[in-house]
Amino acid sequence: MLTELRISHFALIDRLHLELAAGFQVLTGETGAGKSILIDAIAILVGGRATADHVRSEAEESILEATFSLPPSHPVLGELRAQGLQTDGETDVIVRRILSRTGRHRIYLNDSAIPLHTLQRLAGTLVDIHGQHDQQSLLSPKMQLEALDAFGDLTELCGRVATLYESWRLRQAEAEAAAVTRGAVRCISWLALHPRCARGNGRRNLGCSAPWVHREVAWPAVASRTPSRQWCPPLVRSER
Repeated sequence: MLTELRISHFALIDRLHLELAAGFQVLTGETGAGKSILIDAIAILVGGRATADHVRSEAEESILEATFSLPPSHPVLGELRAQGLQTDGETDVIVRRILSRTGRHRIYLNDSAIPLHTLQRLAGTLVDIHGQHDQQSLLSPKMQLEALDAFGDLTELCGRVATLYESWRLRQAEAEAAAVTRGAVRCISWLALHPRCARGNGRRNLGCSAPWVHREVAWPAVASRTPSRQWCPPLVRSER
């Protein structure tokens, strides 16, 4: 839950420090009192779009900071620890965004600088803002899958499966690259042993009885050529 909110030099707000207790909280006020500004600040803290227009007119920077207290089993804590952004035993997450009038905004999570996409992926799961056409996560396929996995108590298993799949995908890519390289080497070796076919420049040479086929060839890097379509003889010569 959101336990603390600090705002300085943001829109019409000079300085604000808000502490929230457990349970249902209500902020009321007449139109123009600034309720929507607080919502805008929270939305920016969880990855919303920020511009220099949000900085108070007489200031150069605006600072937004929020503290979230999470249950020990929250999946975000495990991901933060895996990335070195959270120490063991700590359950509070502090997000801070510094908005600059020059447009060079900065983002910190537990005092560590992070890019915007990391904030959107991690902190975006901490808050849901419900308004007219403003649901942030309910329509996200990623969040729907995470909710389904959490309901089935499958979060840890999904993490292990994702790790194994990534390892398999990497090994598969390495095996495919090795196979293409071996094929290219064999093709080049064949051409070196049959110079009359190589001089055919991709066309059937009358002095060479080996049939030609159209293949994808990835030439070695030393040849300074990118993978392209080349004429290459078959690895096994067919008898006519």
